[in-house]
Amino acid sequence: MGTLFNQAKPNQKTAEGARHRRAERMADEFPTFAPATRIMAVSYALAGNLTLAEKAAKKSIELDPSQRVAVLLSQMPLRRVEDRNLWEQGLLRAGFPQ
Repeated sequence: MGTLFNQAKPNQKTAEGARHRRAERMADEFPTFAPATRIMAVSYALAGNLTLAEKAAKKSIELDPSQRVAVLLSQMPLRRVEDRNLWEQGLLRAGFPQ
């Protein structure tokens, strides 16, 4: 999951579509796997596509209503502070509850 999140960062505009497709493909293959839709939501949010981010976050929360930003921060094993901050920012932008 951490690798997919790192690939979901909007640091290269040209690779943005490929990152979204990977996240979408994972969510399509595993439609009841909340982390897949969560990664997709964060990816969209960080890319600025809040409509799709909110839609993916809503689906993820439907799959697992216990998802809260504070809990999700502790579940993603990111070492660098800037990566953890970006993950939190993406979760909040996507609409995950605090």
